Amino acid sequence: MCYNTRGSYKCPQIQCPSGFVRTPLGPRRNSVRCKRISFTCRQNDYECINAPISLSYNFLSFPENVKIPSDLFAMSGPQTSEKIFDWELKVVNVTPLRADSVKVNRGYFDLKVGPGEAVVALNYRVSGAQDIELELKMKITDRRTRYTGTAVSKIFLYVTGANIS
Repeated sequence: MCYNTRGSYKCPQIQCPSGFVRTPLGPRRNSVRCKRISFTCRQNDYECINAPISLSYNFLSFPENVKIPSDLFAMSGPQTSEKIFDWELKVVNVTPLRADSVKVNRGYFDLKVGPGEAVVALNYRVSGAQDIELELKMKITDRRTRYTGTAVSKIFLYVTGANIS
């Protein structure tokens, strides 16, 4: 899969990790989704026990002069009062593509949390072309069973220069 980046393109190679299988593409063609194959873990296998329920890889491209504030990505869980949601957003990697690019940090992004959903928004204009990787974790706890699971969305932002020749 390749994605337009205003004047160029990116073709990330995404493979689901061991223990996950790729799911069919949904209506949005800018993502790859992987779901966990099995929820059976050996006793004390904490890597297995703590593995996410699902992973998604999401790709967005926009110019550095995009309108601010701007909602970039939304993630939601099951709509029920039986679930408690905790959210965590972090910047995983930033790669400036020009010498004059100012690297973004976590402060550039807002996480707006509502009932069962969170929206990642851009608070400040990005200065210069850069590739940014964010990770949004949704921790779901069932009020009755106390079972906790995690869904992870990796968000890849391809910020292009304002003027493409």
